[in-house]
Amino acid sequence: MPISSLPSSDEITVRFTLGEGDGYRPEKKEFSEYELSDMRTCMTMSICWEPSEMEENQDAKIIWFEVIYDGITLIKDKDYGIWLGYWFDEDDELCGHPCPIIRFKLDRKVKTEQFRRSIWTSSLRITTASREGTGEEPYYAEDHDGSTSILSKKKRDDWISFLKNNNVFCGKIFHFPNGLPEYGYSIPTTEFALLSSNTGADT
Repeated sequence: MPISSLPSSDEITVRFTLGEGDGYRPEKKEFSEYELSDMRTCMTMSICWEPSEMEENQDAKIIWFEVIYDGITLIKDKDYGIWLGYWFDEDDELCGHPCPIIRFKLDRKVKTEQFRRSIWTSSLRITTASREGTGEEPYYAEDHDGSTSILSKKKRDDWISFLKNNNVFCGKIFHFPNGLPEYGYSIPTTEFALLSSNTGADT
């Protein structure tokens, strides 16, 4: 499709699919009792914004973003059989992968597909005190196959309704008057995620 025919918007909602990444997933035994009580303390979300990947409007700025779903809080939806987020199975292995949904507001319209390509290398970092103590590398959940997608307004609103019905809607907004820093802006998940020992991560 010619670039001129691609849809444009200054408000774009992205559903990240952060599947298997670099490093080894931590096992339950690696987490301290305190870390298991609130696994957010072990995780950091990195928004990697690379406007140079866009063919047009490379000087565009992200002025705020809203975390619609934090991507890690466990969702068990009986009606649809959906399991999202992270949890431990009966063998104490960390299961699932993060699928955060984030709405971005830009200072001008950009091609939505080009924007997806400029943001899809975002990642979630997981480490523990025990790993840091031994010098072992963190685990990074990343999108290695380009599964990250743009949500239409309808799909975004459907997701918001679904998340609210499951009591896992986030809604935290981060503002950047001078534009989101490029090439990696890290946010501890304690600043936005709902996940705790009461949400099923430690089951």
